[in-house]
Amino acid sequence: MVDVSKEKGVCLNWPPKDQAKADFDLKFDQEVNPYIKITDGDTAQKAETKEEGLDYFMVTVDSLDWGAYGKLQVTAELEDGSTVAAHVHGESNSYALAIPQDENENHIADFWEKSNGVKNTGETSDDDERPPGDHQGDGLSLYEEYRGVRVNGSYPPLDQNRKDVFVWDISSLGTGSYSETKLNIHLLLENERAFEGGAFNPNVVNPNRGNATLGPVYVLKLVRSEVSDGDAGETFSDNNRPANVPRDVQAVRINTDRIREAAGNSPQDVIDNEINNTIAHELGHASHLRHHGETDYTADGDMLCRKPDGTVVNFLCSGPPPSPRKGSAKGAAPKGPPEPNGQASGCFTIAAKGGAWSGDTSCIMRYNSGTFYEDPSGNCEWKRNGVLKRGSVGDHQAPGTKYCRSKTGTGINDTSNPRNMAGDATFGECVFDLCINSSKH
Repeated sequence: MVDVSKEKGVCLNWPPKDQAKADFDLKFDQEVNPYIKITDGDTAQKAETKEEGLDYFMVTVDSLDWGAYGKLQVTAELEDGSTVAAHVHGESNSYALAIPQDENENHIADFWEKSNGVKNTGETSDDDERPPGDHQGDGLSLYEEYRGVRVNGSYPPLDQNRKDVFVWDISSLGTGSYSETKLNIHLLLENERAFEGGAFNPNVVNPNRGNATLGPVYVLKLVRSEVSDGDAGETFSDNNRPANVPRDVQAVRINTDRIREAAGNSPQDVIDNEINNTIAHELGHASHLRHHGETDYTADGDMLCRKPDGTVVNFLCSGPPPSPRKGSAKGAAPKGPPEPNGQASGCFTIAAKGGAWSGDTSCIMRYNSGTFYEDPSGNCEWKRNGVLKRGSVGDHQAPGTKYCRSKTGTGINDTSNPRNMAGDATFGECVFDLCINSSKH
């Protein structure tokens, strides 16, 4: 055997880093070849036949890595003691047989390339096109996709045309509606990710990378946890770095208790939908997706509303203005605006045109909680920068179940209605903003 690979481990993430060895990936197997003799010990790169006078001979070579490659050379010793180097059948000038068959010499089996319809066969290519997103590729080179990853104890095929994303689901939350991204989502066990990434996200899925790597591929850590400011979820990163691609996300935190509390006595399926939406919303942030806008604001102080019978109700603002969307957190699903009990826990957030409540109401990245919004015919009043504003209360709406493809407002945001809540999105088009390739951002 010559030019044999010595990739660390058997695939990109197995065995764990402290157990992975960089040994020869192809070896002669004497157990299944009783008529050969290994002549170089445990390396098993050289062997001789035990019999003479042979016209042909078969030998088995073991592959010890999912991305193994190398070449086989054969020499025959004639009766007069001279030697003849064997050439590959049909190729009189080729004296080394590639294992596996690899005519373009990119260390990837031709059979795999053909079976998967690979167009760009460069071993460092990264041409995953689906889902579209704002960049192609997922950070895994073609060779790494071929070599593969251990996921939940098995070795699922990676798709060189579809982007792969890896989640360490510590609390067994599941990924909710995140599958609507159409990404190829893989849920890893704890020992299938390595703690060796950067300062922001130490979790990677390819610690055993070697040949043809594009760099570390980061794992999203998903966990049930308390969330800052009592929110339902947050995509967390330290050092004020935007947590917008897996590389920069230390953890995706989901407070399921807060969601259940906010949902009150709602049916279980309603609560489940809120949880699934919150998980998908935060994982969306970890995949470069933004809110539909950031134009929402906080009223100057108290809120005054009139009931249908003309009765005036004052909602008092106590304490400092809250942070309704700290970082990229998605607010919990409140049952509605504050009750007129004399005080509210903070000042009031107003859903402005083009803000987080805007755009397609079926989008996962849109805020769906009930809040106030500007409406010339509304029954509530507040001030913004000293200017009197009039508005209404928007009821809590069903959580989104997809990622939008347009900025156009629908439902309560339909701009054909002059009393629409938040109108068209400033950003939106979430499907086309998706990115999990950390090297692109």
